[in-house]
Amino acid sequence: MSRLLKSNLSHTPLFTVLVEVFSIVLGVLLALGVAEWREEAALRERAVFVRQSLAGEIDGNIRMLEDRLPYYEHIGGVIDSLATVHGEQADGKGLEIPGWVGLAPALLTASSWQAALNTRAMETMDFGQVAGLSAHYSFQDLYRRTQERIVEHAITGQGVTLGQLRMFMREFHQLGSELLRSCRETRGGLGDSPSSR
Repeated sequence: MSRLLKSNLSHTPLFTVLVEVFSIVLGVLLALGVAEWREEAALRERAVFVRQSLAGEIDGNIRMLEDRLPYYEHIGGVIDSLATVHGEQADGKGLEIPGWVGLAPALLTASSWQAALNTRAMETMDFGQVAGLSAHYSFQDLYRRTQERIVEHAITGQGVTLGQLRMFMREFHQLGSELLRSCRETRGGLGDSPSSR
Protein backbone atom coordinates (compact mmCIF):
# COMPACT_ATOMS: atom_id res chain seq x y z
CA MET A 1 0.00 0.00 0.00
CA SER A 2 2.83 2.37 0.75
CA ARG A 3 4.18 1.75 -2.77
CA LEU A 4 0.79 2.77 -4.23
CA LEU A 5 0.72 5.94 -2.13
CA LYS A 6 4.27 6.80 -3.16
CA SER A 7 3.48 6.28 -6.83
CA ASN A 8 0.31 8.44 -6.59
CA LEU A 9 2.18 11.20 -4.77
CA SER A 10 5.04 11.13 -7.22
CA HIS A 11 2.58 11.64 -10.14
CA THR A 12 0.50 14.32 -8.34
CA PRO A 13 1.77 17.86 -8.58
CA LEU A 14 2.65 19.51 -5.28
CA PHE A 15 0.22 22.34 -5.94
CA THR A 16 -2.72 19.91 -6.14
CA VAL A 17 -1.76 18.32 -2.81
CA LEU A 18 -1.47 21.73 -1.16
CA VAL A 19 -4.87 22.80 -2.52
CA GLU A 20 -6.50 19.62 -1.19
CA VAL A 21 -4.87 20.03 2.25
CA PHE A 22 -5.89 23.70 2.31
CA SER A 23 -9.49 22.76 1.39
CA ILE A 24 -9.67 20.21 4.18
CA VAL A 25 -8.24 22.63 6.76
CA LEU A 26 -10.58 25.40 5.58
CA GLY A 27 -13.56 23.06 5.76
CA VAL A 28 -12.71 22.03 9.32
CA LEU A 29 -12.20 25.66 10.39
CA LEU A 30 -15.50 26.70 8.81
CA ALA A 31 -17.32 23.84 10.53
CA LEU A 32 -15.82 24.85 13.89
CA GLY A 33 -16.72 28.49 13.27
CA VAL A 34 -20.32 27.62 12.40
CA ALA A 35 -20.59 25.41 15.51
CA GLU A 36 -19.24 28.22 17.71
CA TRP A 37 -21.60 30.75 16.09
CA ARG A 38 -24.57 28.44 16.71
CA GLU A 39 -23.55 27.93 20.33
CA GLU A 40 -23.22 31.70 20.88
CA ALA A 41 -26.62 32.30 19.25
CA ALA A 42 -28.21 29.66 21.49
CA LEU A 43 -26.55 31.26 24.53
CA ARG A 44 -27.87 34.73 23.57
CA GLU A 45 -31.34 33.27 23.06
CA ARG A 46 -31.19 31.58 26.47
CA ALA A 47 -30.08 34.87 28.07
CA VAL A 48 -33.13 36.65 26.60
CA PHE A 49 -35.36 33.90 28.00
CA VAL A 50 -33.64 34.15 31.41
CA ARG A 51 -34.12 37.95 31.53
CA GLN A 52 -37.80 37.54 30.62
CA SER A 53 -38.21 34.81 33.23
CA LEU A 54 -36.51 36.90 35.91
CA ALA A 55 -38.65 39.91 35.00
CA GLY A 56 -41.81 37.81 35.31
CA GLU A 57 -40.67 36.36 38.63
CA ILE A 58 -39.85 39.80 40.06
CA ASP A 59 -43.21 41.14 38.80
CA GLY A 60 -44.95 38.35 40.72
CA ASN A 61 -42.93 39.12 43.85
CA ILE A 62 -43.83 42.81 43.53
CA ARG A 63 -47.54 41.90 43.38
CA MET A 64 -47.16 39.65 46.43
CA LEU A 65 -45.45 42.38 48.46
CA GLU A 66 -47.94 45.01 47.32
CA ASP A 67 -50.69 42.68 48.54
CA ARG A 68 -49.11 41.93 51.94
CA LEU A 69 -47.61 45.29 52.98
CA PRO A 70 -50.96 47.06 53.59
CA TYR A 71 -52.04 44.14 55.78
CA TYR A 72 -48.86 44.34 57.86
CA GLU A 73 -49.29 48.10 58.27
CA HIS A 74 -53.01 47.83 59.16
CA ILE A 75 -52.58 44.98 61.64
CA GLY A 76 -49.63 46.81 63.21
CA GLY A 77 -51.97 49.74 63.89
CA VAL A 78 -54.67 47.45 65.31
CA ILE A 79 -52.09 45.79 67.58
CA ASP A 80 -50.86 49.23 68.69
CA SER A 81 -54.42 50.09 69.77
CA LEU A 82 -54.83 46.78 71.60
CA ALA A 83 -51.45 47.20 73.33
CA THR A 84 -52.56 50.62 74.55
CA VAL A 85 -55.68 49.07 76.11
CA HIS A 86 -54.34 45.69 77.30
CA GLY A 87 -50.61 46.39 77.70
CA GLU A 88 -47.54 45.25 75.77
CA GLN A 89 -47.27 41.99 77.72
CA ALA A 90 -50.84 40.82 77.03
CA ASP A 91 -51.01 37.40 75.38
CA GLY A 92 -51.51 37.99 71.67
CA LYS A 93 -52.87 34.49 71.16
CA GLY A 94 -55.65 34.98 73.72
CA LEU A 95 -57.01 38.22 72.29
CA GLU A 96 -59.25 38.70 69.30
CA ILE A 97 -57.43 40.94 66.85
CA PRO A 98 -59.86 42.47 64.33
CA GLY A 99 -58.76 41.71 60.75
CA TRP A 100 -56.13 39.17 61.88
CA VAL A 101 -55.50 36.39 59.35
CA GLY A 102 -52.22 35.28 60.87
CA LEU A 103 -48.69 36.41 60.21
CA ALA A 104 -49.35 35.90 56.48
CA PRO A 105 -45.74 35.88 55.28
CA ALA A 106 -45.20 36.91 51.67
CA LEU A 107 -44.41 33.81 49.63
CA LEU A 108 -41.75 35.08 47.26
CA THR A 109 -40.18 32.99 44.54
CA ALA A 110 -36.59 32.67 43.37
CA SER A 111 -36.80 29.71 41.01
CA SER A 112 -35.88 31.72 37.89
CA TRP A 113 -32.84 33.11 39.70
CA GLN A 114 -31.79 29.61 40.77
CA ALA A 115 -32.25 28.34 37.21
CA ALA A 116 -30.24 31.29 35.86
CA LEU A 117 -27.38 30.48 38.22
CA ASN A 118 -27.30 26.92 36.92
CA THR A 119 -27.07 27.83 33.23
CA ARG A 120 -24.45 29.61 31.17
CA ALA A 121 -27.02 32.21 30.11
CA MET A 122 -25.76 34.66 32.75
CA GLU A 123 -22.44 34.82 30.88
CA THR A 124 -23.96 37.00 28.17
CA MET A 125 -25.59 39.44 30.60
CA ASP A 126 -23.99 42.71 31.64
CA PHE A 127 -21.90 42.34 34.81
CA GLY A 128 -23.69 45.25 36.51
CA GLN A 129 -27.04 43.64 35.78
CA VAL A 130 -25.92 40.30 37.22
CA ALA A 131 -24.44 42.03 40.29
CA GLY A 132 -27.73 43.90 40.83
CA LEU A 133 -29.74 40.70 40.52
CA SER A 134 -27.40 38.94 42.94
CA ALA A 135 -27.72 41.71 45.54
CA HIS A 136 -31.50 41.76 45.16
CA TYR A 137 -31.93 38.02 45.54
CA SER A 138 -29.56 37.99 48.54
CA PHE A 139 -31.78 40.62 50.18
CA GLN A 140 -34.85 38.59 49.27
CA ASP A 141 -33.28 35.54 50.89
CA LEU A 142 -32.62 37.58 54.06
CA TYR A 143 -36.30 38.59 54.07
CA ARG A 144 -37.38 34.95 53.66
CA ARG A 145 -35.12 33.82 56.51
CA THR A 146 -36.43 36.62 58.74
CA GLN A 147 -39.99 35.53 58.00
CA GLU A 148 -39.11 31.93 58.85
CA ARG A 149 -37.51 32.99 62.13
CA ILE A 150 -40.55 35.04 63.12
CA VAL A 151 -43.03 32.33 62.17
CA GLU A 152 -40.98 29.72 64.03
CA HIS A 153 -40.87 31.93 67.13
CA ALA A 154 -44.62 32.53 66.95
CA ILE A 155 -45.36 28.80 66.57
CA THR A 156 -42.92 27.42 69.14
CA GLY A 157 -42.99 30.31 71.63
CA GLN A 158 -44.69 29.84 75.02
CA GLY A 159 -46.86 32.84 74.31
CA VAL A 160 -46.64 35.72 71.95
CA THR A 161 -47.27 39.08 73.52
CA LEU A 162 -48.90 42.01 71.77
CA GLY A 163 -45.52 43.75 71.92
CA GLN A 164 -43.91 40.85 70.04
CA LEU A 165 -46.71 40.71 67.46
CA ARG A 166 -46.33 44.46 66.87
CA MET A 167 -42.58 43.99 66.44
CA PHE A 168 -43.17 41.12 63.98
CA MET A 169 -45.59 43.17 61.89
CA ARG A 170 -43.26 46.18 61.91
CA GLU A 171 -40.35 43.98 60.84
CA PHE A 172 -42.43 42.39 58.07
CA HIS A 173 -43.56 45.83 56.92
CA GLN A 174 -40.18 47.56 57.14
CA LEU A 175 -38.14 44.81 55.47
CA GLY A 176 -40.96 44.17 52.98
CA SER A 177 -41.03 47.86 52.00
CA GLU A 178 -37.27 47.87 51.46
CA LEU A 179 -37.51 44.65 49.47
CA LEU A 180 -40.32 46.11 47.36
CA ARG A 181 -38.04 49.05 46.48
CA SER A 182 -35.29 46.60 45.59
CA CYS A 183 -37.72 44.59 43.43
CA ARG A 184 -38.78 47.70 41.53
CA GLU A 185 -35.21 48.88 40.98
CA THR A 186 -34.03 45.44 39.89
CA ARG A 187 -37.04 45.02 37.61
CA GLY A 188 -36.34 48.42 36.06
CA GLY A 189 -32.78 47.28 35.32
CA LEU A 190 -34.14 44.35 33.30
CA GLY A 191 -36.12 46.72 31.05
CA ASP A 192 -39.59 46.28 29.57
CA SER A 193 -38.28 44.33 26.64
CA PRO A 194 -35.43 42.08 27.73
CA SER A 195 -34.85 41.08 24.11
CA SER A 196 -33.78 44.65 23.32
CA ARG A 197 -30.79 44.47 25.68
